[in-house]
Amino acid sequence: MEIPFKWLREQKVTNIVKVIVDDLEGPDTPPHSDDAIENALIGINVEILDWRKVDLCPQTICTACPSLREVHLWWSGTNGMLRAWSEPEGLPLLENLTTVHLHQIQVSR
Repeated sequence: MEIPFKWLREQKVTNIVKVIVDDLEGPDTPPHSDDAIENALIGINVEILDWRKVDLCPQTICTACPSLREVHLWWSGTNGMLRAWSEPEGLPLLENLTTVHLHQIQVSR
C-alpha cells in the first residue's frame, strides 16, 4: 500500500476523509508491517481509518494518523490489546478522536 499513497502525496493530496484497507490475514497474504502502514499514511491527514489488520499497534495509528477523528479496530480478543489501545500512551493521544468502532474477529491459533 505504500506505492498508491506515495503517488497520492506526489499529486499533492494532503487530506483523505476515509481510508479502508482489507489487510486481514489470509493463507497467502500476510498483513502489512507497522512500518509499511506508517510509511503509507505519513504526511496525509486521514480523518477516518479502517485498516483491517488484527490488533493494529496503537503507536502505529498515532504516528501515521495524528489527527484521526474515527477509527475501526479489528480485535483478536486479547485483553492486552484492549489495554494497549486505552493506555495513556495509546489512542488517548489522538486529540481529535471521537469515535472508536471495535470489531472482534475469530483468530485461528
